[in-house]
Amino acid sequence: MLTGTFLHLPGIGPVKEKKLWNSGVEDWDGALSHVHTTHNILGDQRTLQLKEHRESLGNGTLPSLASSHQWRALRFGPQGPTGGSRWLALDIETTGLDSRWAQVTVVGLCGHATDFLPVCLSCEDPDWKTKLTAFLDDTDVLLTFNGASFDKPFLDGECGALRWPQYHVDLRFPLKSLGYQGGLKRVQQVLGHIRDSDLQDVDGFMAVRLWREHLRGTSGALETLIRYCLEDTVVLIDLAAFAYDQLKARIDRPWPAVDLTAPSLDSLPYDPGLVRRLSRF
Repeated sequence: MLTGTFLHLPGIGPVKEKKLWNSGVEDWDGALSHVHTTHNILGDQRTLQLKEHRESLGNGTLPSLASSHQWRALRFGPQGPTGGSRWLALDIETTGLDSRWAQVTVVGLCGHATDFLPVCLSCEDPDWKTKLTAFLDDTDVLLTFNGASFDKPFLDGECGALRWPQYHVDLRFPLKSLGYQGGLKRVQQVLGHIRDSDLQDVDGFMAVRLWREHLRGTSGALETLIRYCLEDTVVLIDLAAFAYDQLKARIDRPWPAVDLTAPSLDSLPYDPGLVRRLSRF
């Protein structure tokens, strides 16, 4: 939770931050209303900076945090279901792993910018890059899994340098720190997020084949690809809420929990027969 975080101040690390908490200073307002009790920790310069951050936060300007602590931005402030932060889960499918020759096929999105409705952008839409930029502009916290290494650089290579949200929570790393290692599918299974049985075998390679089938005119191929992409997208919301709650418990903070559940995709069609056929080859 941002207003209970002091790591953005120069010279404040986890040890000094915990010392502040243990002294009874729970958040920015507490620190600023009891300067005399925190002066030796904050000092005049940091106290002034904290005041500036407090004013800037009200204007929508967020403090800088190291990537390993940006999960704290998943909830802040009194308003909205997650506080003041605006999330956006993102996942892409491509024609291969190397952005030098492969291309993006579809982009799955779900979050505040989409009113928590699953949205899938197709590269066949000539305006997909403009639409993606608009969604990103309406976002504070980007959610991905392995997005720092794959999704973001891939999209930057294809779209040019995008204006990414200030915070990026690549869930691969906080979940790994909690003991949940492996790819997204493995983590999903360990945490009990089970897909329909016919979608269990769909992976990135199958996504490439589904796109090729779509280009050949195979009925149901695009719908199946979209469903698969959005399955990987919306589950990030549940995983982010889980990771936030676990990480705040690890540092023993009584910060409010995130109360968000990923939307159901049951109404989105896919072709299980096509999946089974492609799985045989």
